[in-house]
Amino acid sequence: MVLESSEIIFEGLSHILKEIKLEIDFKLVNCLKDASELLKTESFQMVIINSAYFHNSNSTKIKISSVFNNINVIGLLYTSMDRDICSYFKDCIYINDERSTIHSVIKKQLQESDSTIELNDNVLSNREIDVLKLLVRGYANKEIAEELFISAHTVVSHRKNISKKIGMKSSAAMAIYAAANNIIDINTVLKISK
Repeated sequence: MVLESSEIIFEGLSHILKEIKLEIDFKLVNCLKDASELLKTESFQMVIINSAYFHNSNSTKIKISSVFNNINVIGLLYTSMDRDICSYFKDCIYINDERSTIHSVIKKQLQESDSTIELNDNVLSNREIDVLKLLVRGYANKEIAEELFISAHTVVSHRKNISKKIGMKSSAAMAIYAAANNIIDINTVLKISK
């Protein structure tokens, strides 16, 4: 699926991707609502999404993450300034990338989606889930340590493990992961982001 409002960009991307000579079908959708509806009837290995959708509010980011839960999300970036939001994506393609770079990213993600084990709560230990819940609520390492009766050093270790396991470093990305995987209630994240 390609979530992009520009047909010109979609056509150009489709043309480049057809050169890979893999059996790939593309669907263009230009809004999150249409993407959500399409996912009710069809399954996708990946979605390429215009990074502009991530410049909106935190609630939009959370909605996007929950709609594309368990699908590899590739960011389509228009400027180098978009690098700030790369943590939301499995990989990125820049609008001015060479064909070979685009081919490599897509092939890599198709291979990974074939061999990826679905992410769920079991990826993280119970203690890591406890730490993640408090991180998302905005607790500092020391506060988490006091709340869970562990050392601050142990909290740092758990944070590193969480980051490594889910592939996300920023607190915002971890919050989206937690909401998308039902570790926390999405309304909790929306209250915190206001």
